[in-house]
Amino acid sequence: MPQLQGRIVSRGVILFLASGAGLGYAPFASGTFGSLLGIVLYLALLQVTTSLGTTILLLSLLTVVAIAIAGRADAIWQEHDSGRIVIDEIVGMAIALAGFPPTWTNVVALFVLFRVLDIVKLWPASWFDRKVPGGAGVVLDDVVSGIYANLLANLVARILL
Repeated sequence: MPQLQGRIVSRGVILFLASGAGLGYAPFASGTFGSLLGIVLYLALLQVTTSLGTTILLLSLLTVVAIAIAGRADAIWQEHDSGRIVIDEIVGMAIALAGFPPTWTNVVALFVLFRVLDIVKLWPASWFDRKVPGGAGVVLDDVVSGIYANLLANLVARILL
C-alpha cells in the first residue's frame, strides 16, 4: 500500500508542477497563464541572484527538470504536449526575461514578444515542437522562443539606447 500511495503522490506532484499549479487547466489560453507564472519564477530568481551567469545556470537546471516533468506528464496523460502542460511556458518566459530589470515596460514587452514567438515557432522551435518526442519536444520549443525573445529585446534595446 505505501508504494501505491507514493505513486499517487508522485503522479499528483508531477501533474501539479507540469500544469503550473493548475494554471494549465484554464479553459482557454493556458500557455498565456503559464507564461504569467514564468514572470513570477523570474522575480523569484532575482531574489536568489543578480548575476546573469548564475541566472542562466539556474534556468538551465530548471529546463532539465521541466523536460523530465513534461515527459512524465506526457506519459500520465498519454498525450504529447497537452495544453495542460505549461511548465514549458513558465521556463521559456523566465528565459525571455533573463538579464532584464523587472520594470513594467520590460515585463510587458517581453511577455508579448515571448507569446508571439511561442505561437509562431520560428525555426528551430518549430522543429523541436514537431520532431522531438517526450519532454524535450514539449519544453525546448519554448526555450528557443524565450531565447529569441531575449535576443530580439536586447537588440532593440541596443538600437534605441
